[in-house]
Amino acid sequence: SKHGSDSDVYNRKGVFDERAFEEIFSTYADPPNYDTLTPAQIFKLIKGNADPYDFFGWQANFLEWASFYVLLWPEDGRVTKDQLRALYDGSLFPQIAKKVEARRLKAKEVLDEVKLK
Repeated sequence: SKHGSDSDVYNRKGVFDERAFEEIFSTYADPPNYDTLTPAQIFKLIKGNADPYDFFGWQANFLEWASFYVLLWPEDGRVTKDQLRALYDGSLFPQIAKKVEARRLKAKEVLDEVKLK
């Protein structure tokens, strides 16, 4: 669902807009990391998209980005262009599920190893 403080990466018909996606990074990413966003840059993006007359939209935008960041929780604190694209195209969730399953299996192996000792 679109709101007034939306990034416009999807148009009203639900079509992905590559130009709008690239504009996020060209506008808010700093050199030399043009393909990543820090939490501070994401906050600037949220403020940049904020419609002052759309309080709900600003809150929705903030919650969307905060949820994405917490879900991803990047080790170096930077969201990459590929990670954001994966969110938009839907492939992020299977990627996260694989990582969680790998961690679960590794933890099980460690526990099984401890039990054997």
